[in-house]
Amino acid sequence: MHGAAHIRAVLGLGCALLSPPGAAGYLGHHGFLAMLRAGGWRGAEVAILDCGDDAGWAWAALRDGMPMVVLRAGGDAARAFPGRVLPQAPPARDLQHWQERRGRGWLEEWAGG
Repeated sequence: MHGAAHIRAVLGLGCALLSPPGAAGYLGHHGFLAMLRAGGWRGAEVAILDCGDDAGWAWAALRDGMPMVVLRAGGDAARAFPGRVLPQAPPARDLQHWQERRGRGWLEEWAGG
């Protein structure tokens, strides 16, 4: 997810909403949550913030309500927040170059297949 338009496009497809790699370092969890909400996310879909290797970002995000994080070195955070820390990002479709005018067809095909 690179913006609210991407979130709007994916909502309802049953896909997780995944930040770009390492987004916690430049967007922060508050920024990612704000972007999710601006796109219409209300907590029903899984949202995942990629924290790279930084446990500090992951701890802060999880404490403040981020549903899930990617933390390559899970360690204590994975034990403290069971089921909410992933050691790697799930398969994802990068929406960096997608635009609303293209429609959702290829997203729906990818999500369904």
